[in-house]
Amino acid sequence: MHFEHQFATIIDSHLQSIQQQVNLTNIDIVKLQLSALQKLPHITPYTSITDLPEDQYKAITALTNMMGSRNNQWPYYFLTGSAGTGKSFIIHMFRDHLRRRKIKHLVLAPTG
Repeated sequence: MHFEHQFATIIDSHLQSIQQQVNLTNIDIVKLQLSALQKLPHITPYTSITDLPEDQYKAITALTNMMGSRNNQWPYYFLTGSAGTGKSFIIHMFRDHLRRRKIKHLVLAPTG
């Protein structure tokens, strides 16, 4: 991935610039800390939809089936539920679905 390579290049460049001032063990510590800052993309396996509880399966199915223009109007969705019901997980799955299909979307007030 391009971003991972770019991130590693930036880290190596910074480490080389401070290497004369810091001993090797500190360099290793700094490298580990900088690597921990790298944000990797969330990857949801395609098969995870088949393992969902029934209510989550119904929610993601309704979202994916209703996607698209209806009379030149785009749908709005409001997802609600009690704590721990999987709202954030459904949002992540639906966003992954939209990204894979290169569908423009906007998420307002997400929890995760």
